[in-house]
Amino acid sequence: MPFSLPSRLDLLAAAPNLPTQLSLAALNAVVWYVVITLATWLLMRTFRSKPWRKRWLAMHKQTAEKAYMIVLDSDEAIYEMACAFLGVLSQHLVGGLLCLPSALGYSTELAFTLARHGTLCEVGWEVQDVVVRVWQCTASGAAGRAKNPAGLVLILVLHHTMAMSLAIPMNLWYPRNHYVHEAVCLLQVRVH
Repeated sequence: MPFSLPSRLDLLAAAPNLPTQLSLAALNAVVWYVVITLATWLLMRTFRSKPWRKRWLAMHKQTAEKAYMIVLDSDEAIYEMACAFLGVLSQHLVGGLLCLPSALGYSTELAFTLARHGTLCEVGWEVQDVVVRVWQCTASGAAGRAKNPAGLVLILVLHHTMAMSLAIPMNLWYPRNHYVHEAVCLLQVRVH
């Protein structure tokens, strides 16, 4: 069966067919790339002069090193990662909240549609993050590689592989399953 572009209605409904799911994953990748890039830039500008900035960076550095074994070489790298992380948390919040009605047991087509979109928010973020990190490591020289220490890459490979290999198949095979939507909601909204 050849790949055909989905209709606008299929896109709005996050229809459980492969062309629609792949198209929405790609669209979400672009949207979340723009949102997270702009959020990171805005937060870096906003937080730079705040009196609590040094304590906030120390907390992020300590968490990165102790919890995730991620060692970054400069305060600027830690600062950029901490600001970007807030953008990533916003993506998780949006995706999780979109799954919430179905996770709470509402059996309407709107609840299921929102949940499928919530799942695809995560896939979109995963796809754009992989593309950005591959670009940083291969085309951005030493500065790009410095943003991707081995510990961080290992964590992200495990995380991204699981999310990208589960989300679309679950949307295809279980598009109206409250338990799947509850799991996605809990995974995205939980406190990191």
